[in-house]
Amino acid sequence: MDRWSTWRRLHKQGRETRKARGIILAACAAGIALAVVVMVAYAPWWGQCLTAAAAFTALIRAGRYGVTATQVIDRREQLAS
Repeated sequence: MDRWSTWRRLHKQGRETRKARGIILAACAAGIALAVVVMVAYAPWWGQCLTAAAAFTALIRAGRYGVTATQVIDRREQLAS
């Protein structure tokens, strides 16, 4: 293979990966936005505070250890089997 065909193949693979990740990110963002709207409309103030504290704690823990969501899911699947 020459350099051009290798570059094109890698570039195509990168585009496909970015597209898939973008779709997943958009779906997650839409889900979180919907959850926030529902919570603001129906949950009491203390429920909102508890949810925010739990989410904040989870994000801090994930960031501290450099753990991604897919790694957490993979680990749970390993422990379940």
